[in-house]
This record gives sequence, structure tokens and C-alpha cells, in this order.
Amino acid sequence: MATDGYHSQKQIRILSTFFFVFLITNLAFALLQIFNSPFDHDELQHVHIGWNIFNGKLIYKDFFEHHGPVFAFFNGFIFNLFSLEPEIQSLIFLRLISFTFLITILLVTYLIANY
Repeated sequence: MATDGYHSQKQIRILSTFFFVFLITNLAFALLQIFNSPFDHDELQHVHIGWNIFNGKLIYKDFFEHHGPVFAFFNGFIFNLFSLEPEIQSLIFLRLISFTFLITILLVTYLIANY
């Protein structure tokens, strides 16, 4: 890493380490929350809409959704791909899939920032 004129290499390394530890700690807490937090009404709504799409209903025609359709179609695709049933394990699995996308987005952002 190059210095920016105001910070030394040691200061930059310390800040980078602090940020990395902070990020890993937050991701660990988020992973624990997947299994231990109650389900939010918005979360249940998104899963239900994905379930409707999986069962052949058309968004905005057969049911109303006030969010954009991308996440709903994604959930419907996951229901179809993994043959999920409407049960608690499916909700936790969808949380894990969303967490995986969070990690992917953070990684891609990091790679873009360092390009």
C-alpha cells in the first residue's frame, strides 16, 4: 500500500486490520442471527411471494406486491431449484442464500475498489 501523504504505512496497516476484524465480527454476528433471530414480517412476505411465483401465479396480476419483482423471482427460482416446501427449514435456507449473496457483494465491491 502506498502512503497518501498524511498517513504512514503503519497507520494504514492498523486501519486495514481494524476494518477487517470489524467486518469479520459483523459477518459472524449476522451468521448467528440467521439461526437465532425471529422472522420479520417483511421476510415472510418476500418468501410468500416467492412461493406464489413458484406455484405459477403472476406478480401484479394474481397478487399485489409493492416491491420490485427481482427478489420475488429469485425466491421463486430458489424454491423451484431446491424443491423447497413451506417450512421453517426453507426460511432458514433462504436466509443462508441471502447471506451468501451478501458475502459475494462485499467481495465484488472489494475487488472493484482495489482494481
